[in-house]
Amino acid sequence: MYEGRNDKVGRELTYSFFRTQYSMDYEIANMKTIQVVFWDGMVMGGGAGISVYAPIRIVTENTVFAMPEGKIGLYPDCGAGYFFSKVRSNYGYLMGIAGHRLRGKEVVQAGLADFYVKSENLARLEREIIEKTDSKTTVEDLRKIVEKYEEFIVEKKLPYEKFVNDIFGRETVDEIYEALQNTKEHKEFANKIIDEMNGQCPLSMKLIHELIKRGKVVGLKGTLQNEMRLATRVLEGTDFFEGIRCVLVDKDDKPKWVHPTLKDVPRDEVLKYLEKLPPHLELQLQ
Repeated sequence: MYEGRNDKVGRELTYSFFRTQYSMDYEIANMKTIQVVFWDGMVMGGGAGISVYAPIRIVTENTVFAMPEGKIGLYPDCGAGYFFSKVRSNYGYLMGIAGHRLRGKEVVQAGLADFYVKSENLARLEREIIEKTDSKTTVEDLRKIVEKYEEFIVEKKLPYEKFVNDIFGRETVDEIYEALQNTKEHKEFANKIIDEMNGQCPLSMKLIHELIKRGKVVGLKGTLQNEMRLATRVLEGTDFFEGIRCVLVDKDDKPKWVHPTLKDVPRDEVLKYLEKLPPHLELQLQ
């Protein structure tokens, strides 16, 4: 994408990539075949998109779940605006806006995974699933198999849950940032989040907030269509390519964003990014 940024053919290839990816994510999310997912390491970006909609998602002590695309001037995609909107206690906003990572059992606590199993037991679990399932196997049958390998039942409560719910329940990203700066509670954790947000593109953070907010209403299909609108317009701008330059090409970690701070990002611009595309460019999903 970066190499083809000034080339018409390269740009068309990039548009085609996003369109194909989002269409595939939608098909996987709605397929009848039961998908069982082992998350035994990094779960990010497109990897999350092809697996997060599975009815059985298994994490281990090695799992790290994150969508840090805001750091490169993009946004968490593959339907993240939808599945982050469903994460308990506004943690989805924290993960999307700040690129915050969840590890191991935290992914289950957030509701993004279903079981916690030790990595060393995955091979045995996989063999049993293969040996004891057929075309008549149900999700409940599979759950009973996985439950035998569960390390422990994970309580559905996240660290700092009440604090995150309050801070990230604010109306705007500016209000969230100010609340983190002014809070007298959990200062160390708040400062960590501030540092994470300072590493994100300001425009991206506001686009992400709006994407998740709308995800609650429009569902997966509408979210993927919103992401296609964002992709098309992000590729017309410069922040994404600047993010790629500073993180992956020059690796100087000194981005020069179009809007240097959150307060510099106009609300009207955020809304324009999410306006419908011409009919022939809209993402068509059945």
